[in-house]
Amino acid sequence: MIETTPRHRLYIQVCEHVKPGVQSCGAVGAPLREQLKARVAALGLAKEIRVMKSGCFGVCEEGPNVFLFPHGVWFHHVGVQDLEDILQRARSLAGV
Repeated sequence: MIETTPRHRLYIQVCEHVKPGVQSCGAVGAPLREQLKARVAALGLAKEIRVMKSGCFGVCEEGPNVFLFPHGVWFHHVGVQDLEDILQRARSLAGV
C-alpha cells in the first residue's frame, strides 16, 4: 500500500445513480456533471478541481445530489440554475 495526497484540491462529485422504478439522480445528474466539467475547463481550473460522477449517496429523494470532497459540503435538489453557485463555493473551498 502507498499513501499519497489527492491530486486535486477539490472534487465535485455528482450522483448519476439510476434506481429503476424510483426517483434517482441519474437522468439529471449526467448533464449537470457535463456542464460543471465544461465550466471548470473553461476557467482553466481542471488541474485544481476535478468534476466526476459518483454512485449513490443514499438520498435519492433529495436529488440530484452534489458533494464537494474533501470538504463535506452537500447540495441537494440541484438544477442548472445552481451550477454557478456550486462552482463559486468549490473555488472558495479550493482557494482558486
